[in-house]
Parts: sequence; structure tokens; C-alpha cells
Amino acid sequence: MLLLLLAIAATLASILLRFIPLWRNKWIGVDSFYHLIVSEDIREGNHSTPGDDHFFFRSGYLHPPLLHQILSAFPKRHHRLLQYLGPIWNLSGGLFVWLASVEILGWQPSLLVLALYLTTPIIIDSSWTLGSRPLANLLFVALLSLRYLELGQPSLTAFVLTTALVMMIALTHRLYTQILILVSLADFVFIGSFSLVLPMLAGFCLLLLSRTYRRVLRGHISFVAAFSKMVSDRSLSEFVYLKMPNPADFLFNSPSVFALLVLAILLGFPSSQEVTVLSIALSVSILIFSIAWPFGQGYRHLAGLALPCAFYFVSLESGDTDLSFFIGMILAVQLSFQIIKTLRVLSPQLKYVVPENLLRSLGDLSKKAALNRGIILVLPLNYSYAVAYFSQFRVLEGSGGEAAGAVFNNILRRELKEEGLVQVLDRYDVSAVIFEFGLIREPYPSGFSLCCRHGDFACLFRDSD
Repeated sequence: MLLLLLAIAATLASILLRFIPLWRNKWIGVDSFYHLIVSEDIREGNHSTPGDDHFFFRSGYLHPPLLHQILSAFPKRHHRLLQYLGPIWNLSGGLFVWLASVEILGWQPSLLVLALYLTTPIIIDSSWTLGSRPLANLLFVALLSLRYLELGQPSLTAFVLTTALVMMIALTHRLYTQILILVSLADFVFIGSFSLVLPMLAGFCLLLLSRTYRRVLRGHISFVAAFSKMVSDRSLSEFVYLKMPNPADFLFNSPSVFALLVLAILLGFPSSQEVTVLSIALSVSILIFSIAWPFGQGYRHLAGLALPCAFYFVSLESGDTDLSFFIGMILAVQLSFQIIKTLRVLSPQLKYVVPENLLRSLGDLSKKAALNRGIILVLPLNYSYAVAYFSQFRVLEGSGGEAAGAVFNNILRRELKEEGLVQVLDRYDVSAVIFEFGLIREPYPSGFSLCCRHGDFACLFRDSD
């Protein structure tokens, strides 16, 4: 009973943490603004190269389109409220987990599965962004929940639903498409099941008939190739925006998978419990694949571990193994890490919350530059997408969502560090700079004047000839 109360308390606390950043701030996120820009362009009729006009480097549009099509149904005045789709989609995934675990394990164990899933530290990340990850995570969790429900009783209905989910995931997020392929192969190789691999093959065969998906696939392949180059190229590897993490990062984002490995070693690999066997097979496969950094921010694949790890622990607890203390410790550790993540998101150091003073400075700059929008450099670069969304300037950045844009962004970081600000301003004919005060010190670059300052943010504007 004590463990059940702890699980309920941890679940409620984790739900609350998902909404705190949005309750306390008007705008949060980094990639959120790129997706809003693209969806607004699509709404206005630009379906071929949405987003390109907002950035200096035009990288084209090869992004999976499902999220943008959904967001384009809403006018810009609703964009702030649309940010709540992040936590709503995130929690909806928990609903699928709970429904599947109720059917398989029963009512009380299902609460433990839900708590373990929702408190997984890396899962909460997608609550704080209006991006394709929270939508893809919802679809992926729905797919895995169907797989667990299908244990021992495959059906045509499950095949059709899984095929549909495969197609939606592939049209939503590249990384989750990679996880989908991985778990489908792991399910076939280690479990001998066709429940995922056949719908995956059927879904991709149907998708390849579509010109839209062939475009997305080209973008996916080029993104993996570009990320591999950035990691291997010594001149760029230092500037890859998310480097290969160390084991502590893996532990911080998904402590339950390490607990699973310890238990699997201590208790052995059970051959009779289907839920446990499937959970181990999927978890170990995803953990190994997470080391494959060239496939794009490798550790983010750990998000796919949350559901199988939760099922693993609770299936053992529901059997003959008493894991009450062990599960309680995992819940406490995971919730503690989520609290730390929430505090980091709210801190100015992470540059995740869009400061009001940045928007005020940008407003003043836009008035001064009304007749000359030009190119703007944003320092730090974390705020580039926000500036592109809130102004008419073309931001000195490429869309990081596309391969060529990601490469350009890392080249820009290298140039700023190695060559300096003045050379970058001249090379790209920059009209204005908006920066966090202290990043640029007086005397300011020749030809630029300070035109406004609000709190920690200030703007430089190129003087008229």
C-alpha cells in the first residue's frame, strides 16, 4: 500500500512539473519557434519551402510534415496556447501506457507502470517544447502499448492500427522512426514475433508510394550523413550542438535502464514471462543503439526505453519477486532528476525561456529598422529561432531541422569562436545584432551603434552610409 501511495504521489508531482514552466513564462522552447514559423508559412500558402525566408541559410524543406500540417490549422493568435500541446501529448502517452498495463497486469500494478513511465527523466523533456518529439512519442507509445496488448493474441485489427501508427511516426519524427525500426527488428530477432516487423514493412511500402515521404526520406538520409560528418570532422566536432554524452548523462536521463540491467544480471533472463522477455529485449536494444551518436543526438533514443523498463519492473513485482523497495527507490530517484531538469529549464543559464527583455529589445530594434529589415545575428544563438518568429529580420542561421542548415549552424559557431565577431558581421553583411549584454563589449564593431537596451539585452544597428 505504501508503494502504491508513493506511485500516486510521484505521478501527480510529475504531471505538475510538466506545466510549471508554461505557467511561469509566456514563451518557452527553442525548436518550438521553428515549427511555428513553418506552420504559419504553410497556412499562408507556402508549401514548398516554408520557413526559408526567415533564415540567412536557405536549407529547403525536407522535414516530416505531420506536425506542421496539424499546427497550420490554427491562426497565429493561438500559438501561445498551442505550447500546451507539448505536455498534453506527453501525458496522453501515459494514458496509453496505463490502459495497456491495466489489461495486462491489473489495476494496482498499472499505477506503478504509469508512475515509472511518467517519472522517467528524459520523457519530461518533450513537455517543454512544441515540437515533433512529443507527438512522435505519443504515437510510439501507442504502438508499443498495442504490441504489449497483442502478446499471445495477434489480430488483424492490431495489424491495421500498428501499420497506421508506423506511417504517422515516419511522417512526424526522424529519431522515433529510427527507434521504431530498431524495436521492430529486436522484436522479430529476439522474440520471434512478426507483430511489429510486418506492419513496419507494410507501412513503409505504402509510404514509398508517396512523393511527400520520398522527400522526407531524402532529408532523413542527408541528416544522418551530415551529423556523421559533423561528429567525425575535427574542424566541426567541437561545435556540434549536442556532443556525445558520458555515462552520467545516460544515467541522469534514464536511471531505470541501469536498474533493469542490474536486475537482469542478478535474476537472469526469464524464458516464460512474455512481458518481461519483451521488455528486456527492447530495452537492451535501444540502449545499445543510443550509443550510435551519428544517427542524431544518440542519447535521445533513450526515450524509447521508458515504457519497456516500466513494464519490466512491474511484471517482476507482480510475479514472485518482491521489488517494492527497489521500485520505490527508482521512483524517488527519477522524480528527483525531473525536479532538477525543471529547475534547469527555468534557469537563465539554459536559455530555454524567452526573456521579456529580449522581446522588448527586439521590438525597439524593429521600429528603428522598419525600412531595412536585413540580416540579424543573435547572441547567444539559442534565441535565433525566437527572434526569427517575433521579427521580420532574416536570422543569421540555418534551419537546424535540415541537414545543410545544421552544418551551417556549426560552421557559424566555429567562425564566431575562431575568427571573431567583426569578420562574421562583414562576411554576411549583417544589419543588426541582438545580444545578451556582456557578450559584446565596447568599443562596438565599427559601423554599428547601440540603439536600445532592456535589462540584460541590447541591440546594435549598422549605421546608414
